[in-house]
Amino acid sequence: MKKFLAILLGIALLAASAYAASAWYLGKQVETALANPYKGLDGNPYVKLVKRDYQRGVFTSTESVTIEILGDIMRATGGSPMLLTAKSLVTHGPIGMSQMAAAVVDTDIYLGGGGLPAKGQPVIKAQTMISYEGAGEVRGTLQPTTLEFPDPVAGNLMKLSWTGGEFGMQFSKDLAEYTTQGTAPKFELGMADGGQVIMSGIRMSETGKLIFPDEPGLHSGTQKFSIDEMHITVPVSGSKTLVMKKIAYDTNAPVSGEFLNVTARMQIADILVGEQNYGPAHFDMSGKNLHARSLAQLQKSFAGMQAMGQPQPGTDPMAALKPLVTAMIGVLKHDPEFSIDRLSFNTPDGEVLITAKVQVPGVTAQDAENFMMLMQKISVAADLVVPEALLMMPFGPAAASPEMTAMQLQARQQQIASLIEQGYLVREGALMKSRVQYSAGQVAINGLPFDPMALQQRPMPAGPALAAQSGRPRTPQNAPLSRPLR
Repeated sequence: MKKFLAILLGIALLAASAYAASAWYLGKQVETALANPYKGLDGNPYVKLVKRDYQRGVFTSTESVTIEILGDIMRATGGSPMLLTAKSLVTHGPIGMSQMAAAVVDTDIYLGGGGLPAKGQPVIKAQTMISYEGAGEVRGTLQPTTLEFPDPVAGNLMKLSWTGGEFGMQFSKDLAEYTTQGTAPKFELGMADGGQVIMSGIRMSETGKLIFPDEPGLHSGTQKFSIDEMHITVPVSGSKTLVMKKIAYDTNAPVSGEFLNVTARMQIADILVGEQNYGPAHFDMSGKNLHARSLAQLQKSFAGMQAMGQPQPGTDPMAALKPLVTAMIGVLKHDPEFSIDRLSFNTPDGEVLITAKVQVPGVTAQDAENFMMLMQKISVAADLVVPEALLMMPFGPAAASPEMTAMQLQARQQQIASLIEQGYLVREGALMKSRVQYSAGQVAINGLPFDPMALQQRPMPAGPALAAQSGRPRTPQNAPLSRPLR
């Protein structure tokens, strides 16, 4: 019997030792996994790791991480950086845990710095499950919070509050792939001068995939962000409120071979200024043939330049720009194409529509040493459609009298008639159209060499004589505009 009890005791001690060793090993693996995301912050000028303290035990560990947000920018404007501190309790698995995982991490996140008072309450609470393979899932909540802090520019007291929110994230080992999603019912920002921004019905989601294992900051994927309603109050001449409804912003960045092709599209269903609705509005952009390796180098060069801050006295400011210029040339050598596919909004007199395309063909490494030669290679084409009534709206400094306002509008009408006569503007019904091109250092409008003197006011007859000028434009070929870029 004693021998049997000794065997049982030996088995129990062996199992306990094996579990302790397993938990210790898992704790070491988890410590490495939790450290990996911070490697992507190296050289980042906007988010910097200030300190990280990890105390590993056999069955539990603790971690405290402090991150500085927009530190260089805040210091440059005379403010103080905002600090984010995450305090975590790590429980090593799997026995005794409610989930089968290598570890469960319970985290509280606090805000400080930037003039924020220390209230000691977490603004975010989250739980992370990490699997044996290093993958995991995060579930968290935004705690209802009100923050007061000084405006870094004006010095007035600002107030930021939110009523709560939820978020989640699923990730693979070393963040090679991830998906995120989140919702928040309401955010409100108030300024001491009466200005206010209120956003309600906020939703976001994102997918990402690491393009290169050695470039932790560059992912391909998608983003979606939407706001049901936004109110912006500007305290000038009495409080005026801009209301935007159903704001949607989507990006897609797929990889094709060595290249990224990026599209970004924003749509606003309604833009209300008083009773007038300027929606729907669109802002669609794209970038094609973006060489991924070169883009990663450009990203790192820009971050490095931002981290350097202001150049020291006596140093060559252009020397600091050289790595950035070299990286930019690396992107341009692969003939990328950048487009404004659509920038539009509505007015009572018709739609404003702008499309544009920028190309820089034939760039070589030598162009990094000759900025003027690079400028000669830029090619731009843009199409503009604007209601004529919008051009005639009063803008700029207010006139001293109604008579002066009338004279200003008459002068503008004469200038528009002159541009039509020279072929730089084409009238189609209530719309004015123009195609602007820049190539080899030369500007052309509607296929005609542009003379800056055309913008100078030319004396023209008023009244019936002016009205006679507003018919079909007299261009040399009287040819219609080419179709807008799509």
